[in-house]
Formats: sequence, structure tokens, C-alpha cells
Amino acid sequence: MTDIFLTFRDLCAGADGIKEADRDNGQLNQANPAVNFPCALIKLTFNGSTLTTKTQQCKGSLQVTVAHNLMKMETTSLAPDEAAQRSLAFVTYANNVYKKLQGYADAMINYTDRISYTDMNVNGLATVVMTFNFGFLDQSAED
Repeated sequence: MTDIFLTFRDLCAGADGIKEADRDNGQLNQANPAVNFPCALIKLTFNGSTLTTKTQQCKGSLQVTVAHNLMKMETTSLAPDEAAQRSLAFVTYANNVYKKLQGYADAMINYTDRISYTDMNVNGLATVVMTFNFGFLDQSAED
């Protein structure tokens, strides 16, 4: 599972504008989150079905939270368009992460597919939470 995490972490870190990618350890729940903004925080879950005693076909879920610590949100129709664009920068960062992850595949990971997107406020931080599905063959018990 380490290789899968590192792959997704590096893809997120390579997205334009993202300053840090890390495992989601609840950083955004802290008063002063110990991350560099904008950031991408990653959670992985999976379910497997047995193929052999040491091999499983797995369906994984990747949740990526893209967060930005904007000082002021000006998205009202009364705000100038330039202010609204600055306030919505976190959406651009999330889209850059999406471009890196959507359809990604390699020798280990079957293609990734975004299944949800939620724009939300977490402790005053502008965030987008995206969930991707992916498949992989887990042969780590053979090592």
C-alpha cells in the first residue's frame, strides 16, 4: 500500500499550485494546521476479493481534500469579478489535482475515476473534497 500512497501523493504534489501533499492526519481540524497551503491531503481505503491465498483483486477509494487558507471570500454577485476569481482559486487548485488523477493508470493501479466532488468550508478553510475509485492487484502477501 505504500507504493500506491506515494504514487498518489506525488501526483497531487505535482499539480500546479499545490505546495504540499500529505496523508490526511486530521491536519485541517487543528487550530493552526501544520501544512503549507494550498495543500492536498490524501486518504485511502480498499476492499479486496481473494484470487489466490496470497493475491487479492482490490477496489480502492482515494479521497483527496484540497485546501486553501484564503483570508477573504468575495464570491457574492456584488463583488468585482477579479475578487471572485481570487476567492475561487481553491477550485482551480482542485481542478489541477483532478487533471493529474483522472484516468491515471500504471503497472500497479488501474485507471482512476472521480466519483464525487464537494465544495465545503472546513474550520474557515476553503476546501474541495474529491473521491476517486481505482482498482489494483494486491500481491504484497507474496513478498
